[in-house]
This record gives sequence, structure tokens and C-alpha cells, in this order.
Amino acid sequence: MKIALLALLALWGCNINPPHFVGEEHSRRGSSGTKPAWADQALVFKEGWVYVTGVATRLDTREEARRAAEGDARNRLATSIEARISAEFEHINRTRLEGGGPEGKRVRDTHEVETRIRSSARAVLPDTKPVAEYHESYNLFVVGGWREHYDYWVLIRLPETIYRKKLAEARARLADKKEN
Repeated sequence: MKIALLALLALWGCNINPPHFVGEEHSRRGSSGTKPAWADQALVFKEGWVYVTGVATRLDTREEARRAAEGDARNRLATSIEARISAEFEHINRTRLEGGGPEGKRVRDTHEVETRIRSSARAVLPDTKPVAEYHESYNLFVVGGWREHYDYWVLIRLPETIYRKKLAEARARLADKKEN
């Protein structure tokens, strides 16, 4: 009888603390009441500014997560410029080929042009300023037990005039390359 009672207590004890699975999380806490609306918007043009949100998830320290989120925001801004200019570059090449233009006038060194576009897009980054931050901390079950992790969002902004200026400069570089 005692053995049966001990076995029942052991089973009951297992039900109180069920096994945990890697990736399971609990106790999520935000740095302010609720996650701000800007955290879910990647790129927004508003009132003469370009706002870009960067995100970092599941990092071990809050500072590491903040730096990663700010880097992500800057990368998204540069990627936005690169994508716009690259799309124009592809349209120009496609138009030339479809229009039956001389093959010799086609931009020959695509890699060089893409490098110029990328460097021009990255040149805008020093002008960006973080204007808002939000983070959440939570406990995450990993191999070895529970550990605190952080998700972080950083909102950076850049004057829209500078953004447009960088686009124009990249277009001018592309036009110089087309003529050479």
C-alpha cells in the first residue's frame, strides 16, 4: 500500500512540473505597456522623414539586442535605396535589349554598377538617428535550463530630403556608368 501511495505521489508530482521543450518561453515583459505601432512598420515616409524599424530577436543581453536592432534598421534603409536603384538599373537594361538597341551600349559590368549602388546606399547611414526603442525580455527554455532573452526594436529616422538626395546621387553614378 505504501509503495502504491508513493508511486501515485510521484506521478502527481510530475504533473505539477511537466517537462519543458526547447524554445518554450514564459514571463514576457515589455519595456513599456504595449508594443508600439511603429514596431510593425518596416519603412514609412511621414512628414518629411523616413522612418525605418530594425528588429533583433532572442539575444542574450539587452545591449546586444539593441545594437543588433539598430544595425538591422540601418541595413533595411540601405537595402531600400539599393532596391530602388537596382530596379531602375534592370529596367534600363531590359528596355535597351527589348528596343533592339546596340548591344555595345548595354552596361557591361553589372557587378561594378551594383557595387557603386551598394556603396552609395551605405553612405546615407551616418545621417540616421535612433528616435525610439522598445524591448521585451522573457525566459526561454534552452538546453541546460531557463535563460533570459531579449527582443528589441529600434526606430531610426532620416530626413526625406537626404534620402531623396542619396537616390539622386546613386542615379547619377549609374548614368555616368551607362555613358562610359
